[in-house]
Amino acid sequence: MRNLQEIIERIERKLKGGRYLLNLSLEESLAVEVKSGEACEVEHLREGGLGLSVELPGGRVGFTSATFGDEPPEVELLCERAIAAAKVASAVRGSSLPEILGKPKDKSLDILDPLYLNFTPDVALSYAAEAEREAYGVDKRVTSVRRARCEGGVTKNVVAVAGGHYSWEESGYSLSLETGAREGDEGESSWAQGEARILSYLDPCSIGRESGERAVGLLGGELPISGRYAVVLDSRVALDMLDVFGFSLIGENVTRGKSLLAGRVGKRIFSDKLTIVDDGLLPGGLNSSPLDGEGSAKGRTACVEGGVLNAFLYDRRSAAEAGVSTTGNGGGGLASPVEPSSTNLFIDCGEGPSREQLVQSLNTGVLISEVMGLHTIDPISGQFSLGFSGHLIRGGEIFAPLTGGTISGNILDLFNNVELVGGDLRFQGGFGAPSLLLSGVEIAGQ
Repeated sequence: MRNLQEIIERIERKLKGGRYLLNLSLEESLAVEVKSGEACEVEHLREGGLGLSVELPGGRVGFTSATFGDEPPEVELLCERAIAAAKVASAVRGSSLPEILGKPKDKSLDILDPLYLNFTPDVALSYAAEAEREAYGVDKRVTSVRRARCEGGVTKNVVAVAGGHYSWEESGYSLSLETGAREGDEGESSWAQGEARILSYLDPCSIGRESGERAVGLLGGELPISGRYAVVLDSRVALDMLDVFGFSLIGENVTRGKSLLAGRVGKRIFSDKLTIVDDGLLPGGLNSSPLDGEGSAKGRTACVEGGVLNAFLYDRRSAAEAGVSTTGNGGGGLASPVEPSSTNLFIDCGEGPSREQLVQSLNTGVLISEVMGLHTIDPISGQFSLGFSGHLIRGGEIFAPLTGGTISGNILDLFNNVELVGGDLRFQGGFGAPSLLLSGVEIAGQ
């Protein structure tokens, strides 16, 4: 942390007691990509990031950012740039920078791997190679594995204001690959990825097997017959839909008329089976940390409980605009100014059924394992029309692969039709969901 402490001291000397907000990070990581069990690419990264906001009298705030390597950036010049930006900025209600930092909650976050120093290129290679072997071993129809890649490292973080600073370290690892399968003239591909704060939590065998099984499972796919179906949403699809819905839970979007949830706090919006939580202190969460980007203590917010909308997510500025308190959801602060964002947003579940058990509960239905076109969903209206691939379900069993079909509707209706919540919670980035059983999903095909 020596370089980071030096940067703070230089900023304070330059600003002479003026109000500021500083976000600093220093990342050291490595990545290995494997082909046929051998390393084909090895990358080492050591990079720092800095985001600085400066407040002038009258509530005008300016922001600047920089990246740096082993040598600290030109801090004095960055201060001057932030001041210059503040001079031409307009005062915004609630944009005043914090004078003191929040007090982190006394909770173990499990975000730093105690063995991170043992993560070497050889270790990364072994993880990626094992996933590659497992994918090839799924079926003789698996013909290729691309971009089998393992990466990870540790990041040192600092949030500082004129009244003090707070620092912490965190680690992170990921393993991903893309698998191709072929039968005759037909070819399909699929990918799988795992992420974790602790390296030992990554399972290369299951990640490789998932990628291979998904690719093989798509072979021979046909168009579904159009109609309304009971549907099992794979956890990957459920978390993708939650990602899109999360836009409407940001308080700033509500205040500015961009959320489909405006005016609905205290009302039932979903099935009573659904509870959606944002937890910035989730142990092992990929977006867990003691403080948010503006130095407020992170916490846990039950946004939807039993289908009823309870709360939105705010940083200091958006909370001031809405006349409420921050929920500790100030995101960013390095490459761009802090703005409200979710942390670890997930559909809460207990010891629910597995995806396989959800499938077994249906006489006729559809398993949707992947959707295409998520970027086309209108986050303001909630309307969607998405391509999908998956399987027809008959007699409680996977019957035949489906490709080229379309699901359409409104995201509120989709989540309102949840009949059962699975227990197979998985996370991708800052979003998590289990598999879901839904009724009355409109599917178009032939």
